[in-house]
Amino acid sequence: MKRVTETQGRNALKAANKDRQYSQGTTEKFAVLSSDIVDLFAKYVESKMEMPPNSGRGCRMTKQHVELHFGTFYRKIREFMDGENNE
Repeated sequence: MKRVTETQGRNALKAANKDRQYSQGTTEKFAVLSSDIVDLFAKYVESKMEMPPNSGRGCRMTKQHVELHFGTFYRKIREFMDGENNE
């Protein structure tokens, strides 16, 4: 499911490199695939919630949960990217 709009995808790509040109369909594909990363992050945060699993009852997610787990998620992605750059 697409959670990132094509405009948001295009803006993200332009923020990474304002001079890059994109062939037709590229920003749409980027939006679709980056939506998968958003979904993966949501699943990661949910997997770190302490209890009860798969119910959502008895444990409210807070912005602190999201911020804490974002730090870990982001760091792992950075480590992966940095490792690729060193190859």
